[in-house]
Amino acid sequence: MNSISINGKRRSIGGLLCGIAVVVSIGVTIEVRYRSPQSAPIDFFVNPRTFSEVENARAVVDGLSNWSLNEWDKRWIKYVRGNGSANERDLLIKTLIEGCAEFEGTKEEFEFKARLLRLYAHENLTAEWLNTYLDTLYRQPTHPIVSQNALSAAKYALSISRGEELLRALAFCSEVPSRYRAPTESIELAMRALNAKEKCLAYFRTDQNEVAFP
Repeated sequence: MNSISINGKRRSIGGLLCGIAVVVSIGVTIEVRYRSPQSAPIDFFVNPRTFSEVENARAVVDGLSNWSLNEWDKRWIKYVRGNGSANERDLLIKTLIEGCAEFEGTKEEFEFKARLLRLYAHENLTAEWLNTYLDTLYRQPTHPIVSQNALSAAKYALSISRGEELLRALAFCSEVPSRYRAPTESIELAMRALNAKEKCLAYFRTDQNEVAFP
């Protein structure tokens, strides 16, 4: 009788220890899952109180992109203030292009695209700027980045004799039903500028979102 009782207690204790081991194992697995040399800085963005894999995945994406962009911004400021070399500029461009590819299909992709356009404009890389803009337009014609940069696109396109190419792209964009697209005033104004060609090139005032026609 005592032997049976002792054996029963041993089995109960053994089962309890096994249960604890399983819980600890799961906890370690989750901890390892969200910790790596690359994702370590963004653990702050993961909400430990949620059991939703989707929410955690979104938090990881948001955190990783924010961390990457913050690091890039620091390098960009240092580059601009220090009159950086061409090699440093190329590394900055490479980082943004890789970021666009890594976050393709997410809203974070356009954070990288916006910085890439800004860098190309700063460095007077007109063809690269226009190529990036056109790629964005055809992939996501309804995104605000398209309409927000339409006038700059017209100015750059006219300056390198690619006005007709951009005009076709903007015409494609304007055919998207209005309920799906951002406000198109700037797109329509850019198309007017492209139709006017060289006559209005000197009258661009893209910082004020205006074009004055002669």
